Amino acid sequence: MYIELKKFQMIKCMNNLDIINLGTGMGYYDFCYTDISRKAFNFSLPQQNLYFDYQILREYSFLLKKECIICIPLPYFIFCADRLEKVMQKNERYYSLLAPEVVEPYCSVTYEEWKLKDIEIPVGDDSLKYALTDDEMAVQTESALKNWKDELGIISFESGEVSGHTKKEISRTQQWLRKILEYCEQMYFIPVIIVPPMSQTLLDKIGMGFRKSNYYDILEKVIPDKIQIIDYSKNSTFCNPRLYGWPGFLIEEAAKEFTKDVIKKIAVG
Repeated sequence: MYIELKKFQMIKCMNNLDIINLGTGMGYYDFCYTDISRKAFNFSLPQQNLYFDYQILREYSFLLKKECIICIPLPYFIFCADRLEKVMQKNERYYSLLAPEVVEPYCSVTYEEWKLKDIEIPVGDDSLKYALTDDEMAVQTESALKNWKDELGIISFESGEVSGHTKKEISRTQQWLRKILEYCEQMYFIPVIIVPPMSQTLLDKIGMGFRKSNYYDILEKVIPDKIQIIDYSKNSTFCNPRLYGWPGFLIEEAAKEFTKDVIKKIAVG
């Protein structure tokens, strides 16, 4: 039913992982460990909020070695999105990954209702193989911006003005990020914050007013100085529109190179 769950069929063979990533769509598509020799796994799912990042990390921490590197990709809009009704309709997928009581407060269906559905996972490849053309990129960028305005309550991508409801969302999401970092410290994991790249076409539409008030100011407040932050938003190599199958998601070959670069930067840091 949810092709993104297919990768979790491998989890039973995993143990002693030394690098993982959490995250939403940018984590799901941008991290590809195919060519990596280290034991690694991508725990992200499209439209995964920080609440479920936290629950996934806790649930599967027994698979992680001490001092496992936890990559936490935080897109510019992550703090604006918590309990979105449209996204909550997909939260039933977590019934296959987490205890029902962890899922139900945030899910539009009960565990009993979900069990009656056809939960067979589709067979297929959900990776992005081909880059968008210039025309496709322009159309998809405008569509993404409109959706974010409508769904996230963003009033201005220039000034950073958001709705009153979104201000409450931002307050909640910060707390879940703090919990993730506190849990990492408790378990002796090494969290690394990743500001993921996005197409320059999309970046050019997001003003510094928005970035500062709804993102960088939050990072400064929540992230301790000892935690490494790797910011790819100013990386011209990985912001090249030719590398994207959607304005914010790298195609598979670019994702492999991005993942290698992240690991190299962590080693240096």
